[in-house]
Amino acid sequence: MIIAENLPSLNSSIATEQFTVGLTDYTSYQRTSTVHVEASGYLPADNVTINIVYGATSVSGYPSSKNADPTGAVQFSWQTAVDSALGNYTVSLAGTNTVAKNPPYIQQVIVYPTNITLTPLRTGSIVVQRTETVDFWFNATYPNGAFVNTGSAPLRLMEPDGVTIHTVNAIYDLSSGTYHAAYPTSLTHAHGTWTATVASASFTDVFGNSGPSTVQQTSFSIQRATLAVSLLSSSGTYAQGSVIPLYTKVTVPGNYNFTQGAVSAVFISSGRTIVGPISLVYDQSLGKWTGSYKVNRVDPTGTWVVTIIASDNYGNIGQGTASLNVDTQGTQTSADLGWVVWLLVLVIVGLGCGILILRRRGVIHREVKLDVQAIKQKANEVKGDDFLQSIQAQLKRRAERIAAEKEKRD
Repeated sequence: MIIAENLPSLNSSIATEQFTVGLTDYTSYQRTSTVHVEASGYLPADNVTINIVYGATSVSGYPSSKNADPTGAVQFSWQTAVDSALGNYTVSLAGTNTVAKNPPYIQQVIVYPTNITLTPLRTGSIVVQRTETVDFWFNATYPNGAFVNTGSAPLRLMEPDGVTIHTVNAIYDLSSGTYHAAYPTSLTHAHGTWTATVASASFTDVFGNSGPSTVQQTSFSIQRATLAVSLLSSSGTYAQGSVIPLYTKVTVPGNYNFTQGAVSAVFISSGRTIVGPISLVYDQSLGKWTGSYKVNRVDPTGTWVVTIIASDNYGNIGQGTASLNVDTQGTQTSADLGWVVWLLVLVIVGLGCGILILRRRGVIHREVKLDVQAIKQKANEVKGDDFLQSIQAQLKRRAERIAAEKEKRD
């Protein structure tokens, strides 16, 4: 625009100024925004050509035309997209029958990346045990309300010490329609309160749009793991000399095998420790911790409780118990019973012989003859004694009971 002076003297150009014709409501727009255009001064119902050009190429849908209203005004809008090209656009209008405007109805507008808004960051559980997975979710939207489904955002996970940082990436999950990040923990992770953060402008889609404008944070707690201990128990009875096998499966909260650490067994009966701790060894092929104990003759008869304790150097711990029956009093067999009886007989025979020898010590050159039949008869009398028969019957019953239990167990 050129300003001229007529009075008091003629001056054709005392000032020069430029201005922009206000065709649009703003001069710059973020993607997904709507550009509103309004122009006037056209003949009523005149056909007005509208064009929007990026570089040297019209954008999709343009040029187009629209008739002026009875007042000679034209209004229209252009919706930018999430992937609209960034930079300068030229908006122009020209009437078919209306005299060309001077200056012409032309305006430059700028399109820049849009801001992505995130919903509050949330976790699947605010408290987890070591080896469990911490899940994070959030939604992302454009200013026009459309959901974002491309791009990703890094989550910064800070340990309780406030210094150590871990990073996990959140990506779009088609099944849930949200952004999701999963962070698996281990048995060695620091326990306490952690902080998860999505930094401002750290989320970007595939078109270069970013967000959020402010930091998003949430907290969660990691606790020491409680180990699950299961022991394969037996319904049989273990006798003296029997080996009690120990097969123990230990799992972590994340539902996989506990393979590193210490696992031990303690046997208790009537509140008294029989033996232990017995260290178990992990068998990779079985996926179990294994060990054994051999019952000896001094062990008590009754119900034993075996307690398995699993732990590691990081404070993770768990235990399990099982019961079993032990009988160390009824382990004599029928063969043992016979030996006991004959031992008593031989002792009595020996005593008889000793007495006879002593009575005849003073007799020289006299033939000593032992009445073998009398000794045998004495032995039979001893064998038939009520007391010995009672012992023999009791031992026989114990032997029969053990044999029956063994047959049932097999």
